[in-house]
Amino acid sequence: MVIGPGSAADAQSLVKRFDLPFPVLADPDQVAYRSLGLERVWLGLMLQHGTILLDRSGRIRYTQTGPTPNHAYNEPGLLEALRSLDRVG
Repeated sequence: MVIGPGSAADAQSLVKRFDLPFPVLADPDQVAYRSLGLERVWLGLMLQHGTILLDRSGRIRYTQTGPTPNHAYNEPGLLEALRSLDRVG
């Protein structure tokens, strides 16, 4: 599952654009973002992007944050975290 800061229409557009096999949820009020320590404030120029992996019980298993989307995404690290979920069961 992916949660993004946009609208429900943005979320559905992402699913269609990339033919994603998992749900994409909208968080326009940034409730999920704030609960995970991420902020997206445009006028104050404080932007914190992130990739956070939760297991099925809601425990955080991987976090990568940064000031830009590129800094907040580390494919090798995320893939290793996903593989570790398979090992945990």
